[in-house]
Amino acid sequence: MLGRCQPDKLLQAVGLVAVAFRYSFAFVSIEPDVPAKTLAVVPDLPGSWNELSIDNLHVVSDQIAVSVKRAGINYVTTVSAPAGWRLTIGYTFPVNTQIKLVRLNNSPAAFRIVNTNRGEELKTTT
Repeated sequence: MLGRCQPDKLLQAVGLVAVAFRYSFAFVSIEPDVPAKTLAVVPDLPGSWNELSIDNLHVVSDQIAVSVKRAGINYVTTVSAPAGWRLTIGYTFPVNTQIKLVRLNNSPAAFRIVNTNRGEELKTTT
């Protein structure tokens, strides 16, 4: 039958999408502070994932996009946010990972390491 969907199958599909979104959002770790116009994005991808992106995420009336990629020993976190937002961007590494270089907008950047229960979070701020 074309065009018909049983209600229980539809609920299962909606539930799977919600679970997938919740897990994806948790791996990216997006923390907006709307009154202060700050946004922190410090992802922690599972070992078997090489990339993840979330587009058209609404934060009040603004939209942001986040992309996380891992290729060998290189990690890239890209955040697109409207002008006026202050960003903290980073990545979560296993404890005792040696960081060789951090770039922000293709220039070397200062960074800090914060120990968390997820591992060591490398953070740089715009």
